[in-house]
Amino acid sequence: MLERKITKELLEWKNEKNKPCLLIKGARNVGKTYIISEFAKDNYQSLIYINFETMPKYKEIFNGNLDIDTLIMKLELYFPNTEIIPNNTILLLDVIEFCPNARVALKSFALDGRIDVVASGSLLGLILILLNMQKMFYT
Repeated sequence: MLERKITKELLEWKNEKNKPCLLIKGARNVGKTYIISEFAKDNYQSLIYINFETMPKYKEIFNGNLDIDTLIMKLELYFPNTEIIPNNTILLLDVIEFCPNARVALKSFALDGRIDVVASGSLLGLILILLNMQKMFYT
């Protein structure tokens, strides 16, 4: 595989202490999910992948309480064949603009630190979110 600049940046992010959740944004179908998945396979023991556009039932994980223990319990219920290994599990939230509660939950994941989280979204979807937020604040 051709090594990309982002691979080095992802590794630097992985090695940070007290790291934030990572948001990768870009145009649709340019390889965001592919590069993150390949990075995850090479650098983590466990990967949980959720695409909110093609797998809408997983939005249920983010309904109700968004504290980290509840979220981890729900992830274990929805992904029983995937072991959540503290500090060696990555959660990839793809097309995150389709699940507002998942965006809110990013703070819980970042503060806890047991699971690394990468969220990806298209520029168009994120622009629409920002426009809706702007309407909320200015109407």
